[in-house]
Amino acid sequence: MINGSLSMLCAVLAVLLIFALQLSPQWRRIPAAKPAILTMAFVFLVLISESIAFFLQETNAAVFNIFAVVNGVASFAVEWTFGLMVVARVKVSAKMKRGMLTALGVFCVVGTVLYIVNGIHPVFFDYYNMQYLSFGGYLILTILNYGFFIGSTILLLIKGNNIPLRDRIFLVITQLIPIFSVVLDAAFPGLYSWDVLVFIAVAANYIHLMFVSAETAQKKIDRMELDRIRATQERMKPHYIYNVLSSIYYLCEEDPKTAQKAISIFSDYLRGVLKMMDTESLILFSEELKTVYNYVDLEKMRFGDQFEIRYNIEAKDFRIPPFTVQPLVENAVKHGLEKGDGKGEILVESYEDPNGYYINVYDNYGGFDPETEKTGTGFGTRYIRNMLALTGCGEMTLQSDVDGWTVATVYINKKASPPKPDRRPDRHWLRQILGD
Repeated sequence: MINGSLSMLCAVLAVLLIFALQLSPQWRRIPAAKPAILTMAFVFLVLISESIAFFLQETNAAVFNIFAVVNGVASFAVEWTFGLMVVARVKVSAKMKRGMLTALGVFCVVGTVLYIVNGIHPVFFDYYNMQYLSFGGYLILTILNYGFFIGSTILLLIKGNNIPLRDRIFLVITQLIPIFSVVLDAAFPGLYSWDVLVFIAVAANYIHLMFVSAETAQKKIDRMELDRIRATQERMKPHYIYNVLSSIYYLCEEDPKTAQKAISIFSDYLRGVLKMMDTESLILFSEELKTVYNYVDLEKMRFGDQFEIRYNIEAKDFRIPPFTVQPLVENAVKHGLEKGDGKGEILVESYEDPNGYYINVYDNYGGFDPETEKTGTGFGTRYIRNMLALTGCGEMTLQSDVDGWTVATVYINKKASPPKPDRRPDRHWLRQILGD
């Protein structure tokens, strides 16, 4: 009875852990979450089938035998999905990962077949009386039960260099937990602790992964916050504010009405920048566009007709990280002002396609040679690329030719998963782990 009660208690805990993961949307986005859920679901099946088998052991031998077979088959499913979690973390090639999981799959299929055959006609082990029928059967079942945990531990020790030492030690220790069932079962006759210890090992890794992902998410949030503050500082540098105020000061004497308009625009600009600084999530493109308009109006008041800007805005009701577009417009304006070799043109456009939204910022001040010049490495472009990557909503590219136009393109994916050259946005989580 104690075996059934322990298994039932652990089964309830397994369900609670699965629900806990469902309440953590941040963690559900990472590929490791899928095999973790599958592993815990199969552990639940292992525990609930074992619990039912033990409760029925003295009343219905046939039903007991069925649930004992289900327990064994589910155990091999746990081994494969847990192996997927381990293989996903080690530093090996995609080809080797697929080979490892294929070998483990064959191992689990063989074990499953043996458990089913033994359930129909006991050859190795008598489930009902909980005893081995032959030494060969004892050896085979021992290898099937212990071989995976020992093998995955060796794999972690050899190929787990990319895992922090603290995490690797934790993984190794927890994977060895089920082996102690030999000691416990010998110390407490009648106790069958294997499945409970497997649950403890899986649950420990499950919870550990949740904490690691939460810690990673917090670091991501902290980094985004620091970048946002830095981006705000870039927009409100003292010398820029001083230059704008100086321009307004001289306008007060020469053209009071224009000065009044400039003060209003500058006030709206500062309000927009501070609002974006306080925003902890994505903002509407239309909101940042207002700040861009104000910035451009201020620069044109200061520099007159040294540059011309046009807008072709076809889509604006979508969300982007704060300060995604304005730094690109600033770069274009400064580029033109530094060249100082004639009136230049800037174009800001946005449009939509079935998969996402595009924002392009063009300037015709003469491009650069991507092979020889390191352009796009300043804080503004680094910030945009980092924020798009951290929020997972898109990517930025920069293209140019020496004598023509330079264009910075921001792509916002409607699925909030930026496309990359080596992967598709809708790629299955298993393919993300194993590689294409």
